[in-house]
Amino acid sequence: MGVDGIALRVAFAATLCGGLATACSDDASPFYEADEIAAGGFQTCARLPSDEVACWGDPPLGDGSMERSAVPVHVSGLSDAVAISAGFGTNCAVRASGQVACWGLAISGESALAGSHPTPVTVEGLSDAVEVSVGAMMFACALLASGQVACWGMAEEGVLGDERMDHDVCGVHGMRCSRTPVMVSGLSDAVEVSAGGGRACARRASGHVVCWGAAGDRMAGEWTPVEVSGLSDAVQVTVGGAFGCALRPSGQVVCWGQNERSTPVEVSGLSDAVDVSAGSAHACAVRRSGRVVCWGVNESGQLGDGGFVPSLAPVGVRNLSGASAVSAGGHHSCAIQASGAVVCWGRNESGQLGDGTTDSRVTATAVVPP
Repeated sequence: MGVDGIALRVAFAATLCGGLATACSDDASPFYEADEIAAGGFQTCARLPSDEVACWGDPPLGDGSMERSAVPVHVSGLSDAVAISAGFGTNCAVRASGQVACWGLAISGESALAGSHPTPVTVEGLSDAVEVSVGAMMFACALLASGQVACWGMAEEGVLGDERMDHDVCGVHGMRCSRTPVMVSGLSDAVEVSAGGGRACARRASGHVVCWGAAGDRMAGEWTPVEVSGLSDAVQVTVGGAFGCALRPSGQVVCWGQNERSTPVEVSGLSDAVDVSAGSAHACAVRRSGRVVCWGVNESGQLGDGGFVPSLAPVGVRNLSGASAVSAGGHHSCAIQASGAVVCWGRNESGQLGDGTTDSRVTATAVVPP
């Protein structure tokens, strides 16, 4: 991903504007470039080629204000990001130092301190993180260089994976939480972590996947990691609202959890995926061809196929080709194209599509520069 040079950028701009004319103008750069994209609940963040981070949609966006923005705004004091994640109101980044910085809502401590943080704050006790994932239910997890996973925030129903049932009461409604990261029990060979709606999963170096939390392996309240049955060759794992998905070396995608599926089942007609992402109740994948397909609920146009009809099988996202990565959020989705251009589609009342409007889109639209 990233920028391949000025000549490619100019050439690609002409192609992009041909398919997404509403995002282009004579006096502005026609598309917004990123190396990584993270679609959250009502906001989106991007890691830029400069290792800065920009966000758009619902605040706090990390720029020090509490204003919504329908175009990207730069996160203050963050110029060394190596990985990012966006949840429901909370966003985090891994810095080159291995520290994790978070901004946004912090009801149960997922941004290290209670309250709302308009600029990044450092998560205490982390100095060797390589990846971070923010869940939808007020918690986050980080993959450490050692292969361990540390989680913090809400501690209900085992979502932190540390076996403890006596965490302090903090936040709203008497929920228990940990304001500092705790180690997930019995996990020392993780190579990827993904946090979702009250559960989290990790991919082990062996290709096995383990999950913990409210519905780790479709069993309520797993307080320590439980192996996902029948899955030993995963190369990517992603957790959504109430389901998880994994990518296999063959390009097949399997999912479990939703629709009472306790073991992974193959996604119909998808055998050439190179990237997959699970959202609240939908998922998307990039095919080897660079096309993007999505499936699941579609009441906000988050499948990007031009309509609002849900689909159990993958449907193609319109106005989008040459994609290299995809991120499914709450009710919207975003992708990065080979040039680094960012496009989004779906719900947009908070400006989370980044196209300068609050109009929802049922096909891909380009994120525009500020």
